[in-house]
Amino acid sequence: MISRELLEKAKQNDERAVEEVFECFKPLFRKLTRSFHILGSDDDDVIQEGMLGLYLAITSYNFEETATFETFAIKCIYRKIYNAISKANSQKNRPINNSVNIDEISDLVFTGNDPMDLILKKELQERFSDILEFKLSKIESNVTKLFMEGYTYQEIADKLNTEVKAVDNALFRSRKKIQKNLSDTL
Repeated sequence: MISRELLEKAKQNDERAVEEVFECFKPLFRKLTRSFHILGSDDDDVIQEGMLGLYLAITSYNFEETATFETFAIKCIYRKIYNAISKANSQKNRPINNSVNIDEISDLVFTGNDPMDLILKKELQERFSDILEFKLSKIESNVTKLFMEGYTYQEIADKLNTEVKAVDNALFRSRKKIQKNLSDTL
């Protein structure tokens, strides 16, 4: 948890304090590069958008808010990335990028301690588990699970004793099936 003192210094543009706050969020930025993709860009652009979101959170956080800074910052980061994805997609008239991890969608949508949010999140996760188990082939399910655990395409191919292209194809098919099956739920 980031201390109020550190955050106050960061809000006053203390370079060392800002760097320290960014360092705390470094693991999240790494995770985002595996979960999001902005059309026409590379992974560094996702990180850069996330960093802009974090900087906006630092400069606009109100200590009187009930949300913790971490919660507020994560929402700002995700919103900045989602806005960049939407902008990239609309400019090129392409469908919404579907490489978003379902756990991150549910964490973004259901962040509060409201019992209804917790119930909805649980239902969404159960629905996702059902899709993995009953709607995907064995290879699609295995590839998706490993990808969500953070493995690279090459690592998944090695674990499953298959080609990287087969992993890519299975992940593409599973994304399409998950998107189709979740559209009724969401």
